[in-house]
Amino acid sequence: MNLTPTIEILRDLCERLQGACSDDEAEALDVAVDHLIDAQRKRDAHINKAVHLIRDVMAGPDGRDLETTWQFLRTKLIFDEEDLQEIESMLGLKPGKE
Repeated sequence: MNLTPTIEILRDLCERLQGACSDDEAEALDVAVDHLIDAQRKRDAHINKAVHLIRDVMAGPDGRDLETTWQFLRTKLIFDEEDLQEIESMLGLKPGKE
């Protein structure tokens, strides 16, 4: 799940609430945003790793076809649909091909 929109909304909320909430509440919101940013970085790293691994498989001596390989791997990877579509986009494939 792409958390970037949620992070942006919470950052905006933090700015608007400055002075309107207690220091503890402000700090809790900042911590929550930091955790979301960390989760987004981990998500991006997992997606990038998957893309690189798939490309490594494609570069093998067997000259595998990208679409065929992706059709096989797509059902084996543990990503939600949004992440699978992002991987497809990064690979230059049409989203939703199974």
